[in-house]
Amino acid sequence: MIELKGKHPGETAWIVAKGPSVLNLSRNDIGDGPIIALYETIAIVEMLDLPNPLYALQKDGGKNKKHVAPTTILSSECASRDCDHCEWVVRPQKATLLLHDLEAEFCFPDYSPRYLFSLAEIGLSHNAFSLVCALKIAQFMGCVKFMFVSADAQAIGDLRCCLPIYPQRYYDHDYEAQRRMFPPYLAGLDYGWVTPKGAT
Repeated sequence: MIELKGKHPGETAWIVAKGPSVLNLSRNDIGDGPIIALYETIAIVEMLDLPNPLYALQKDGGKNKKHVAPTTILSSECASRDCDHCEWVVRPQKATLLLHDLEAEFCFPDYSPRYLFSLAEIGLSHNAFSLVCALKIAQFMGCVKFMFVSADAQAIGDLRCCLPIYPQRYYDHDYEAQRRMFPPYLAGLDYGWVTPKGAT
């Protein structure tokens, strides 16, 4: 992924997370700068047809993996390589695809542009959840300000995790642990929150 190092110097990164407010995302919620969309949110972001550089982070790999999150086993090996019918991951239409080398190596192998990243490459000594990885990737690309869109657990205390390509469906777990663990990663950074109006 070295080709992306410093690609967006001094810019603002827009990191689109999976809080329920993402169902209300509009063009007005995102300003200039690269967008990093987490998992299924790429489907909504691409429908907005924004001019921004666009990245789709599919860090954990899909449901077809032999070891799926949450797990301490970092393995990309799949029970099936049928990526287009694998839940938890979405093939982008045009965005640059970003995949964790230890968890998603085999996802969408025919897609381009496609980059594998290592944790060490983006400045992490251990595995972390996707919002942290998105922040670290934005820093790796040279961004200096970080706007978190629909990170509802952190912004407004709504702990639900939304599946935006299946409106009104949610995972069984919530984001309480991540809400508590995320603030130290923000220390000293210029950042903000965007919660699209009409959040449920």
